[in-house]
Amino acid sequence: MAPANTNDAIGIDVIMIDDFEGSAGPDLKYALMDRLAAINVEQGPFFKVVPSDKAGSGAPGIRRGTLFGMAQVDVDEIELDPRIEKTCIEEKDDECVRYRTTEVACYAIVVSLNANVRMVAELGREERYSNGGERARRLEYCAGDDRPTIGEVGQSLIDGFAREVRMDFAPRTGGEQVRLLEKRKGLSKEDRATFKRALALTKHDQIGACALFDRLAQSNFDHQSVRFNSAVCHESEGDLRQALSDQKIIEGRHGSHSYVRTAIARLQATLAAKDQVSKHFPPDYILDEIWGASGDDTGEATSRP
Repeated sequence: MAPANTNDAIGIDVIMIDDFEGSAGPDLKYALMDRLAAINVEQGPFFKVVPSDKAGSGAPGIRRGTLFGMAQVDVDEIELDPRIEKTCIEEKDDECVRYRTTEVACYAIVVSLNANVRMVAELGREERYSNGGERARRLEYCAGDDRPTIGEVGQSLIDGFAREVRMDFAPRTGGEQVRLLEKRKGLSKEDRATFKRALALTKHDQIGACALFDRLAQSNFDHQSVRFNSAVCHESEGDLRQALSDQKIIEGRHGSHSYVRTAIARLQATLAAKDQVSKHFPPDYILDEIWGASGDDTGEATSRP
């Protein structure tokens, strides 16, 4: 799990999306609606996303934000130096002795997206978020090649910008395969056998494997593989702070190996993401008020027509 890049949308229940200005405004609007409406965490959908003209008046206590902006796609075509192609026109003794050179016209197409997205909360009294600027992609081709499809390039820039906003607004979920350490040097003969059995159990009985690693950790507190694998078990069981503490102890005693740094970064990111989720869904959060029981904010997320 990774945290949102900003806290700007944490605590916003309903995102109302206005029409976007510019030639690509409608495409960006629907790309944002699709991205934001698809965000889900353990507690449920992260936002309710509605067009602003279907938002209703809102029930008391619902925290709302309005998203608006513009998007313009422009295309420039530039003539490049020609590509020189050589064709053999005379051979002697299986070697080419005369060539014909041909100049092939070549071009560069630059597709640029100039976009801006802003969000205000509480009926426009507070700006919560702003992101904008130009994104561009350059594609080269020559006569005889397939000409790049401008519409697809423009849409990919729009989708990429919508993804940026999504990553700014909410945590991302997703698992990561963690490789356990297998070195047993320094363990007693009996503990080496237990360690080997624990590794074998990870393939079909994670709980049993973790029970063995935890038992080994009690008598092999400073063994790097045992402590690391025990920390991974704590992480898989949701005890993230204990796992982070163990990984930092490993780093301090055995050095900053890449797998330890990766584990620490992953745990810190997950804790930050969970902190954002807990702030977004406080204990008194009432889902029914957001998702229809109140009779307000009844508009459903709208996909691209």
